[in-house]
Amino acid sequence: YLQMNTSLLQLENEFYSTIRPKRNVKSGERPLEALTNKGIEYVEVRALDLNPYEPLGIDAEQIRFLDTFLLHCLLAESGQCNEQEFFEIGSNLTKVVEQGRDPQLVLNFESSPILMQEWASELMDDLAHSASIMDHIHGEEKYTTSLKNQNNKIENPELTPSGRMLSEMKEKQLSFFEFSIKQSRIQRDLLGVGSLEADANRHMQNISAASILRQKEIEDADTLSFDEFLKQWNEF
Repeated sequence: YLQMNTSLLQLENEFYSTIRPKRNVKSGERPLEALTNKGIEYVEVRALDLNPYEPLGIDAEQIRFLDTFLLHCLLAESGQCNEQEFFEIGSNLTKVVEQGRDPQLVLNFESSPILMQEWASELMDDLAHSASIMDHIHGEEKYTTSLKNQNNKIENPELTPSGRMLSEMKEKQLSFFEFSIKQSRIQRDLLGVGSLEADANRHMQNISAASILRQKEIEDADTLSFDEFLKQWNEF
């Protein structure tokens, strides 16, 4: 069945990217078919760096910044991506991942060089409108505050999670492994305090039991062999 293959995608969901358009699909419906016929229902933001200083890997302020960024992506004019831009984006992403803390890092925008810090600052200015929209909706200025705090990290990379990590590792003479174990234990202890309330625990037990029952119903309803299913699936 070529279940394991280095180049053949058996399902559109196997095509990984930083952000993927998604929608809920019916049983037997291909994801690409659903997107084509019904449009994008939501986007899946992937590959976020976990913040080792947060028990959940991300905090409310970071989420507000992401909401602001995604709203900007939705509202801003953006022409169709051509082949040149596609490869340019991939190259820029690799550079930022590997050298993002370098204040002199140069990226490419429409085949022209631009300093990452300069480009990031321009983006932050553009995001201000989306942040103000979110603030107006929620009746507070937390989105604008979040944007300002992220902007400070552009001007001073030492404020980023990676900057904080490196400073602490140097100060305490910790290896990356030692730092990771220390933070893991801190977060474990924080998350281990207390327990679920009775109602919440009961709710989780109920949905767990219902999920197992639903799985059995789906499996019992199977009428096709895998060969027949695969043939029908590939005919879409």
